[in-house]
Amino acid sequence: MNTSIKEQKRKLRQTVKESILNLTVEQRHSYDRELIRHFFKLVHEVFPGNLQNLTILSYMPLPDEPDLTGIMAQLSGSNIVLPVTESDFTLTLRLANQNLIQGRYNISEPPESSPTVSVSEIDLALIPGRAFSRKGKRLGRGKGYYDRFLSEYSGPTIGLCYDEQLFDSVPHESHDKSCHYIITPTQIIHATVA
Repeated sequence: MNTSIKEQKRKLRQTVKESILNLTVEQRHSYDRELIRHFFKLVHEVFPGNLQNLTILSYMPLPDEPDLTGIMAQLSGSNIVLPVTESDFTLTLRLANQNLIQGRYNISEPPESSPTVSVSEIDLALIPGRAFSRKGKRLGRGKGYYDRFLSEYSGPTIGLCYDEQLFDSVPHESHDKSCHYIITPTQIIHATVA
């Protein structure tokens, strides 16, 4: 019997969740350091020159996602933008220039008083995912926030993940959006976005 795409996605999300839970704190810290190193190597390749002039969409990681705070700390002179999740499953992009507040899903986000940023102002977007394929396909958490954002954004995208989240293929549907680059602790992949 053919398993539906939704069921395949559910199973892969569960597999990834279990794999990440099996990582030790030391492993995750080590992986996060390598992810940061690979991130800056790639960004200097894609954007030669001063990174301070970039407007970068990042995200505050959930407990089972790679820790991006080291990236954001090193980009402190850049315009860092963070998403605010809305009840209609869209993202409002806000400058992260103020103290963050606890938002939906217990994710830290900029307050309403932070200026909004349009999608067209973003130079580079860091995209979370539960799993990625080597060709850039992305499996999210199932709410579609980032697929909606990616349908409007055409600039470079980077998916950051642990090697345990990287697969030869991931189940996807026509509305699922891909990333241009995938970074793991061991590699930088120039994906074929289709």
